[in-house]
Amino acid sequence: MGLVAEHGPATLRILEWKAEAATIKPSLLLCDDNGVGLHEIEDITTAGGIRFTAYVTWAGFSALANDLLLADTGHAVLGPVVEAAREAVRRHLESRLSEQHQETLDRWKAQDAYPYRTPTRTPVEEQERRFFDAVALAAAPRVATEAKAASWS
Repeated sequence: MGLVAEHGPATLRILEWKAEAATIKPSLLLCDDNGVGLHEIEDITTAGGIRFTAYVTWAGFSALANDLLLADTGHAVLGPVVEAAREAVRRHLESRLSEQHQETLDRWKAQDAYPYRTPTRTPVEEQERRFFDAVALAAAPRVATEAKAASWS
């Protein structure tokens, strides 16, 4: 374990920003054990336009401050901590995107805008519905933007 165990566990906090915060780029901020940002990694996974900042707090970052520029390039101690944080962010974003998709489908069903009213009966129907959902959910933000633009005309 070495230095990783010596500095205790790392914690991750993800702050999601409102869609209006268009200038915020997704990033991973490496912080000391007091939460002070020491280094920012901007090349990070995104999903569905969710804007976020992920804060990784760990005492090892201040102890290895001179190596922070190497944190995302395979550094023997920092690399595994950063990689674990990236994986946790990826899982969080997948979960949030799934929640957002389900909320959209539920809203469409409540508005009677969803074309399927009965449960699927066959694997083919299940596949058809998944395909429809994927295409409709992918197109929904663009359709909503075009509808807003048309209503302003």
